[in-house]
Amino acid sequence: MKWGSPFDPAAEAIWVEATLEGVDGSTRDLILVVDPGTSETIVERRIAEAIGLDVSRSLGPASDRGASGVQKGYYTGTVSLKVFGRRVAGFQVAACPFDEDLETDGLLGLDFFRGLIVTMDLKHGWLTLEE
Repeated sequence: MKWGSPFDPAAEAIWVEATLEGVDGSTRDLILVVDPGTSETIVERRIAEAIGLDVSRSLGPASDRGASGVQKGYYTGTVSLKVFGRRVAGFQVAACPFDEDLETDGLLGLDFFRGLIVTMDLKHGWLTLEE
């Protein structure tokens, strides 16, 4: 199977569209920064809470070290995370507060890419995933 997504190669980061599905069936469209240097995918805590992934469904404590210091949150299991047309059921994310200046709903971490062949065409602005 193969998935892909265009991005702006001149931008300061690679932003991609994603859809997060909560346990109550509600979904939220997100803009995530591709960050394979982050070991896990992180979403803004308020977004997770808005689709039923609140602290009552916590799988344990999480933290994110950002520009404004360490932000404490929690891990939660989702129904699914869909990025590049690839839907991953039962995907775990960290829900942590984000600095509003970051202009993103979260970070797409290395955990989403594990086990895949990832090709980043920085000249033409295309990211491809293959099994």
